[in-house]
Amino acid sequence: PGSRHVALARAERLDEGSGLLLSFADPERRWIRATGEPTARLAGENHSEGQVEACGRCHARRAPLRAEYAHGQPLTDSYLPALLTEPLYFPDGQIRDEVYVYGSFLQSKMHAAGVVCTDCHEPHSVRLKIEGDGLCAQCHSPEVFAAADHHRHPEADAPACVDCHMPARNYMVIDGRRDHSFRVPRPDLAASLGVTDACAACHAAQPVGWSATVVREWLGRDASGYQQFAEAFRAAETGAADAADRLAVLLESGNLPAIARATALRHLANYVSPVSFDLASVALNDPDPLVRLGALEAVAPLSPAMKQARLLPLLDDPVRSVRAETASQLAGVPPGELSVENRRRLRAGLAEYLEIQTQNADRPEARMNVALVYAAAGEWQTAEEQLRIAIRRHPDFSPAYLNLADLYRALGRDADAEGTLAQALAVRPDDAATHHAMGLLKVRTAGGEAALPWLGQAATLAPDNARFHYVWAVALRDTGRLDAAIAVLEDAHAQRPADSDILYALALYHLDAGNRDAAFRYARELSRLQPDNPQAAALLEQLAHDK
Repeated sequence: PGSRHVALARAERLDEGSGLLLSFADPERRWIRATGEPTARLAGENHSEGQVEACGRCHARRAPLRAEYAHGQPLTDSYLPALLTEPLYFPDGQIRDEVYVYGSFLQSKMHAAGVVCTDCHEPHSVRLKIEGDGLCAQCHSPEVFAAADHHRHPEADAPACVDCHMPARNYMVIDGRRDHSFRVPRPDLAASLGVTDACAACHAAQPVGWSATVVREWLGRDASGYQQFAEAFRAAETGAADAADRLAVLLESGNLPAIARATALRHLANYVSPVSFDLASVALNDPDPLVRLGALEAVAPLSPAMKQARLLPLLDDPVRSVRAETASQLAGVPPGELSVENRRRLRAGLAEYLEIQTQNADRPEARMNVALVYAAAGEWQTAEEQLRIAIRRHPDFSPAYLNLADLYRALGRDADAEGTLAQALAVRPDDAATHHAMGLLKVRTAGGEAALPWLGQAATLAPDNARFHYVWAVALRDTGRLDAAIAVLEDAHAQRPADSDILYALALYHLDAGNRDAAFRYARELSRLQPDNPQAAALLEQLAHDK
């Protein structure tokens, strides 16, 4: 469509039509700032999504879902945009890795108000319509925002609007790009979470924490802005004890940008509980497809049987990415558990999912995804072939080896599984997940003593991986090393205080060691975090009864 538009323009025939498939022109759309109002407001309805998503086709960190872009459809029908997770973004949503501007803009107050790309950028050159603060003054009163009462600097040294509200980050050494989340500077979060401090761009010589102190002196408190999810996202990333509660509060607040809600839901996948399932179930019906995708990620750890009834309606979702992700999660449902119509719908969804993976078949992840679908259907030979292709083309892609070894485990071919893992370690000898998988295999084939070196090495190579530490501790305890097992679990608990498996194991192992007070403390903590956990309730009852 772009080439037709250019040809018509060069021939001076645009009076015949634009040649484009879509038009974002809206004669009724205008910004109004009445006398005395500091900020303009949009007159008429907010129809910003069409233009913003069209621009997101190139200006987003995303994975392709179609060979040809679906014009006029949501971006998520053709691409899968990245969410606000570390290390792509800082926990407050500021740009970190090369994520471009779409994800930043979606979390902004500007986007919520109806601002679109062409309000600031000329659509053909993408250059700014006006240079300097004059661009911002289109909507924001200079009398209010270009004043010392606002920016707190002497007039002679007043910063540009973008210096404070759109801090830049360099990519490829020389390519400076500004964050498009248009946020209030939060130097307090820079001090506590290590996010970008807009103040530091001009005040780099000042010590860490200086800007946060100055802002508190100005305001009598820390600054606050539109984005209110930084602490919750960092808690979720680090496994803090209150992470699940923080995420629930965010999702129940009702005023979170859609991309932030989707990110919160993705984090909930690590905190499965009846509460998280209820939150995700509600979000599965959200009008924003990005939120529905986040909800699907939240329920991904659950078995198909637990979520089947909630997910089946999404096989008819109007957005391709949602349909495909739903089908992949239901791939393991036995056909006999589905009606004839639902089997047909699932086959159609899986065909669409496999088509997406085939379009990305140059990537080992896509080959692995295809293999997992065939493995779920019991088509072992095809699954094996896909994994072997992934390994042959990308010999350093460890997940393909791990899934192939797991396939061999399911088929009772432990010798082939061990050979596959040995091959993986020859390529990447420091891969923690491969050491862990070898340890699990040794537990099955040679016993716990043979497994301990592998499981211990996995935990050493991945000190933040609570699961690796938990499994190592179980093996230590099963081989008579109870004190060592407790020590490993204590270290893991310090890293991931909300991990339910670690808490339960600590309670049990301390009970075995005769440390009743410690056992009671960990069981009570588990019960506090998961009030509906029957294991915690039973253990607390046992400890109370024995007293």
